[in-house]
Amino acid sequence: FSVFNTRAINNIQLIKGGFPAQYGGRLSSILDINMKEGNKKRFGVEGGIGLVSTQLTVEGPLSKNKASFILSGRRTYFDYLIKPVLPGNINTNYAFYDINAKLNWELNQNNQLFLSFFKGSDDADYSQDGISYNIFLGNQALTLRWKHIFGPKLFFNTSLVKNKYEQDIAALQDNINSNVVSSIEDLSAKFELQYYPNIKHKIRIGGIFLDHTFRSSGDSRIQSLSDQNTTIPVDSIPEKRFDELNFYINDEIKLSNSISANAGLRLPIFLSDDVNYFRLEPRVSLQYQTNSSTSIKASYAAMNQFIHLIPSSTAAVPTDIWVPSTKQTTPQYSQQYSFGLYKNFKNNHWESSLEIYYKTMDHQILFEEGNQL
Repeated sequence: FSVFNTRAINNIQLIKGGFPAQYGGRLSSILDINMKEGNKKRFGVEGGIGLVSTQLTVEGPLSKNKASFILSGRRTYFDYLIKPVLPGNINTNYAFYDINAKLNWELNQNNQLFLSFFKGSDDADYSQDGISYNIFLGNQALTLRWKHIFGPKLFFNTSLVKNKYEQDIAALQDNINSNVVSSIEDLSAKFELQYYPNIKHKIRIGGIFLDHTFRSSGDSRIQSLSDQNTTIPVDSIPEKRFDELNFYINDEIKLSNSISANAGLRLPIFLSDDVNYFRLEPRVSLQYQTNSSTSIKASYAAMNQFIHLIPSSTAAVPTDIWVPSTKQTTPQYSQQYSFGLYKNFKNNHWESSLEIYYKTMDHQILFEEGNQL
């Protein structure tokens, strides 16, 4: 299965190096995905029925040439298909669903509103002769965005975003029932100005405010049908909250017919009750076009990440949990240098690249060997 519902996607851009300053918060590469906006002129329905999943997309105008919607969803029915062929002592199933929805209103020629929603979950379980496992993963996000055009050279975007990630891992083995729960809730506000001095020059100035809430807990107890053991306390990590501020400026300019540059600076700030972190992230990339189909690119980028994904060293199920930075767990930091040769063939129908990069990553954390979650 594709991780994303491809029927709801308008375009995708993969950025492997030379990250522009408007992107941050992670040490990884970037997959920038934009949803379709729905047809403003006519209704349409598109669907597909496969061996293990089905999908349906509906789109159309709410007000012709002014407002439109798109609603796309998919679900597996693998959990229903597998039941007839399972042995009597085994029960296992896997199911996922996801829903993408988007509304957009063109208020007037200078103002446009977008409201988008995503919800998805994966649920897998297995049981056999007194042993059972259950893995649940869920994501949901709601975004309201306003786009304003000041003039032919100046644009303004602002967004309010609410998103939540959930993970619930449960196991029963040797009469011991254990459960690990982890969740992250984010509320964020973003703004960005885009200024085009001329056709060869683009400047972005923006800021992001994020309010993070982390919740994690674990429970392990003896299960007995005759005598429920409720004396073992639930091991709950105190709820952790912190704020994150990001300010950035990015300048994309074509210096000549063969040379272009992208330079930016990002200032991420971490604010919590017990510690604050201030960082600086310079970004720069250069491109030299040797001819119409060949170019050479070089870049440098510094990145910071204020949250840590801690993998378990002992569990056979994915009980990795997210935790924020503290005095002991300082923010992760990376520097990446890259150099590449890019060549297109047959009037840009084929694109090829050969790249090398060097990357360092500091302050990554793990549980000590042998620790039990």
